[in-house]
Amino acid sequence: MMNSTSTRMATWDKVGTDIREANSVKEALQIAGMNYEVVKSPIYLSNGFRIKDQFATKKKGTDEVFGIVGKDYTIVQNEEAFSFVDGIIQDGLTFVKAGETSYMNYIIASLPDQYIMDDKFTPYIIFQNSHVGASTIKAAICPLRIVCQNQFAMEFRRSTNKISIRHSSYVHDKMKEAQHTLQFTAEYMNTFTKQAEKLATTKISDESVGSIVDQYFLIDEEASTRKINSTEAKRQIFLNAYNAEDNQNFKGTAWGMINAFSDYITHIEPGRKSDKSDITKFVNVTFNTGLMENFINLVSSKI
Repeated sequence: MMNSTSTRMATWDKVGTDIREANSVKEALQIAGMNYEVVKSPIYLSNGFRIKDQFATKKKGTDEVFGIVGKDYTIVQNEEAFSFVDGIIQDGLTFVKAGETSYMNYIIASLPDQYIMDDKFTPYIIFQNSHVGASTIKAAICPLRIVCQNQFAMEFRRSTNKISIRHSSYVHDKMKEAQHTLQFTAEYMNTFTKQAEKLATTKISDESVGSIVDQYFLIDEEASTRKINSTEAKRQIFLNAYNAEDNQNFKGTAWGMINAFSDYITHIEPGRKSDKSDITKFVNVTFNTGLMENFINLVSSKI
């Protein structure tokens, strides 16, 4: 962790298009260039034979294909899919980013900051639509710890961070989905706060910290020198995060370990950078709750 947040970013800062100036879903999609129409197109083999009941979804007027779907698949256009989000704007929702991957379109928005154990957190909601066969619109909640820009993609026994949203063309149902999403987010953040407070009072010894680090960053003595050095470097990055100034209030607790791990997965750079590295990292850290779950289970086993 660093003292200055200006040099640290959430994983979504490097992907998509900035839509902070948007005041509606329609404006957000226009700014991001996502206000296109998606159509189903029949698929033909090179010999001219048409594949029965199979269609390619693509941007109208282009050859840009999203995926292959069946005859019963119903396209939900981006504006239609995300329209219910307009109903949350009056409750403090602010648009942040919008973009697309090979299998989803997304809008990232934030809700007003809140404090958890004197730390400022911003709840972010990532709304997702798909044109590759998914039948539901989804949203994922990812709290961001402001002081070090750490993302927390976490699920709990009685509270998941994901919600499926029913598609409806009726205005009153859209408002219902907007309120349902807000309520779901509030309930999740309440659970998140309680779990953080519980973990912050759960002590963990230096010996257990060392054991966790050794087990998570396991060094295979038979591995290549390059791989051993890489594992040792990752181990040190984690320890630097654990011992950082902004983690001192939680050092020696389970929450201190989880804080350090969130810092580690949010900010570690890939060993080999490619043109897809940023979007891959965004998706993995934001939606893969298994990363946090596995580490929390490891910490819990040492308490």
